[in-house]
Amino acid sequence: MAVAVIVVVRVPGSHVFVLIAEVEPEHAWQRMLQNQRGAVLARALRRRTDAVVCRMRFRVSDRPTPVERTAAAG
Repeated sequence: MAVAVIVVVRVPGSHVFVLIAEVEPEHAWQRMLQNQRGAVLARALRRRTDAVVCRMRFRVSDRPTPVERTAAAG
């Protein structure tokens, strides 16, 4: 089963950048439950193309952020 079909059109002097957004849970035990599609996709892109791949992780938390605490206090 293929994860993705990669189509590359080469233009001389150009670069391809790929940004993969991922959600990162707060606790380690929750991270084990997350799927690993971002890692699989990044690995496939790195092996089969010369694209620059960046995995951007967004941390998910139940705790309020400083901005939310300030808004609730004021």
